[in-house]
Amino acid sequence: SDHEWENVMADDDEEDEDWNENYDPSDFIDSDEDGENSEEGESGDGAGEDVEDDVTDESKEKREASEKSTEEDEPGEGMSGGYGDEGSLDGKFEPESKTDSNFRNNEIELVSEEAKDYVYLNLPTKIDMKNVVVNFSDVYEEYREMYSSNIEPRYSNQVSGVEMMDEAAKLFKDFRSKNKKIVEYLAKEFEMKKAAKEHARTATANSGILDSERLYTYKYNEHIFKKLSITPDGKNHGLVMFVDWSGSMSRNMKGTIDQMMILVMFCKRVNIPFEVYAFSDSYTRYKDDLDWTDNDGHILSTKTPDYGDMVVNRFNLLNLFSSRMRAKELHEAYIFMTATANYYSNAYRYYGEGVYFNIPDRMNLGGTPLNSTLLVSFSIMREFQRKNQVDVINSIFLTDGDSHSSNLYWTENGTNMEHFDVRKQNVIIRDPVSKKSILVDSKHDFRQASSFTEALVRFQRDVFNINIVNFFLIDRMKKYEMQHHLDKQRKSRGETDSIPEWEEVHTAMKEWRKNKYMIAPEMMGFNEQYLVQGGKALEVVETTLEVAEDATVAQMAKAFKKFSSGKLEKRKLLSRFINMVAA
Repeated sequence: SDHEWENVMADDDEEDEDWNENYDPSDFIDSDEDGENSEEGESGDGAGEDVEDDVTDESKEKREASEKSTEEDEPGEGMSGGYGDEGSLDGKFEPESKTDSNFRNNEIELVSEEAKDYVYLNLPTKIDMKNVVVNFSDVYEEYREMYSSNIEPRYSNQVSGVEMMDEAAKLFKDFRSKNKKIVEYLAKEFEMKKAAKEHARTATANSGILDSERLYTYKYNEHIFKKLSITPDGKNHGLVMFVDWSGSMSRNMKGTIDQMMILVMFCKRVNIPFEVYAFSDSYTRYKDDLDWTDNDGHILSTKTPDYGDMVVNRFNLLNLFSSRMRAKELHEAYIFMTATANYYSNAYRYYGEGVYFNIPDRMNLGGTPLNSTLLVSFSIMREFQRKNQVDVINSIFLTDGDSHSSNLYWTENGTNMEHFDVRKQNVIIRDPVSKKSILVDSKHDFRQASSFTEALVRFQRDVFNINIVNFFLIDRMKKYEMQHHLDKQRKSRGETDSIPEWEEVHTAMKEWRKNKYMIAPEMMGFNEQYLVQGGKALEVVETTLEVAEDATVAQMAKAFKKFSSGKLEKRKLLSRFINMVAA
């Protein structure tokens, strides 16, 4: 900086003054052996001229060659102090070329993306899905054993398994009675929206049969044929939901399970096929896991994987709810999930209300294998589409964080693995079934897993032409977190040259505090991402209609509107799903 150069100049001046006070020309001349003192001699009584006259042409050439070789062989001496030996900074100062520095900092932009190595990856299609998906009958088997036990509990604040089952049944009965009317109302609204869409698609056509009542008008009327109203068949919709079963979801689990059960009740009411999975890397099948995983915890294929097949880390999809369940199995699943919700709601309370519930150890929360879930979800979607004959799949991912990394692929004969890096390589994902492919865009600079997540979501939309949304839960939104989410939205839209200004962050925070949610279209590849406040705000709480005795008609209408919208606002998943399937 200029300030540093001023200090350097000041120091050099002081050193020059001290040196000149003790300057002795005779000492200087005697100390120079190579004739480099000729210019200094000019200022000392013409000594330099005498020396110059006595120097022959040959010695002059030698002197110039010696000076030239000294400059070439020892460049550091002239640069270490910025001013040569005179007034140097003892080698601590080195000048720098700003032009060269700027070029080095930006030369990465000169590298073409096509110059990177290409890596072709295949979706894992040779994995036995029975080793990944845990059927609902197996998920709730340990619940049945635990909740049918009459053994006295170890601690005084706990009850036996039978008592936990009875209490969970009472809680679910109360939950169902509070939400049954809302589900019925939304089912009616769904049928109305569906009928409106069908009416909009209705077309009128001539039947080719003469209308006897209009036949007499044939001289001046061309429309003498009977009309037919043709309504195209609507599309069959289905729901596949994936729920994050990670440790950070513990405070959101009560509200998540509430929203999940209301959504299942609605799908059952209007006869929409559904599957609900929880993705977990903490669920274990004990000895069975050793049969289809290697020593590092990677799921093995039933056949030898091809070169480039993606490696899937060990995890499980827990089939919590399914339209394949019988009435008794579904009712039992509701009760077990109600107990699980209350277990997590009391997990951080010393003095909770009601009964303290226990759940099986392997149903505890773990990590976030989101990318592994997306890799195998292609096979899940195909099987769901085949069994239920649906035209449109609506998929919901409920998460509260980014995925773990999943950046390995098989090489030689399925025995070796290698890493890939979407930032340094052109990574192309291929689907062996549909023969489609997609290039992973490394728009999320420091989060390779986020770039891979977005690519897999976009690829799934392209392969199946599905509606896929993400509910992203946030406990407390702070300004720097809002800036992070806005920056992520920009990168998802391809805007990588700027970051959100604080004014934009302030406006977004104001809307967040007002609505408790934020909608981001095309975020992370999803059709829409909903940033939703978690914790207590996610739980389904029954609201009451409050109207003053002397309220006017306008005030009563406003209160009723707020009451009705509040019921739908508390049931976020269901409200969004109805809008998707009724379209």
